Amino acid sequence: MIPGYTLTIFLIFSFCIFFLAFFNRKYCRKKLITVNIFCLFSGLVQIWSLETLGNVPAWDFFDGTTLNIKFGKIYLEDVLFIPACTTLFYCFKYYINRIKDYLRDNYILHLFTIFGLIGVVQWLYSTGGTGARELIVVYSMLPLVIFLHLVDKWRLQLNYTAMYITLGFVCLVGFGWDLLNVTLLKHWFYNTDCNLLSQRGFFFNNLLHTSISIGYNIAGFIFFYSVDTIVGHFIHLKNKSIIHNNGKY
Repeated sequence: MIPGYTLTIFLIFSFCIFFLAFFNRKYCRKKLITVNIFCLFSGLVQIWSLETLGNVPAWDFFDGTTLNIKFGKIYLEDVLFIPACTTLFYCFKYYINRIKDYLRDNYILHLFTIFGLIGVVQWLYSTGGTGARELIVVYSMLPLVIFLHLVDKWRLQLNYTAMYITLGFVCLVGFGWDLLNVTLLKHWFYNTDCNLLSQRGFFFNNLLHTSISIGYNIAGFIFFYSVDTIVGHFIHLKNKSIIHNNGKY
């Protein structure tokens, strides 16, 4: 019998495979693979940091919820979780990015979002602990600064409506995933004794933590969206070059 958490990962992969099979000739496989490689590397570094750099792992699984295959302190399911979520978010972004952009010139909303993110990041930084600060600075702010610089430098045309919807989707799914697996399904638990997680950051009867239940989702969106957009730009330039060299452009 497949353990509970392993099964949930399998279900996400099954949905993504069905979606990609339906859009078989429309999505860019090269882009999906490249984005997954970058996100897998970043995600593994984050998980390794939270699981090994503290006095105890930031989280652990209940007996019988995983296959109990570990690479050091990292479970196989933690590794599979990254490409599963990356592919899921890629599928959602691919589908939603086709809608009309109604918010491109809504500068008030853009400013509100920027200051809102700054406020949330500051709150997470003050309540999260050592692990959260690393997560926010290295995996959120640095990619965001690079992304904004390249968007301005390359004059990239973003679909702001799709971007905001994707941000909401990632945060809602991420928080719901955490809440469901910790409280209802009881697949894992967060260690309140971990010195990487500030005691101020625990909530919901010490079952959830701000740095992971909220901060990890924001960091994941920023990194994923930045990599997806930049990789897509390079693939577009390469395809234009190929067409030009073949005399078709």
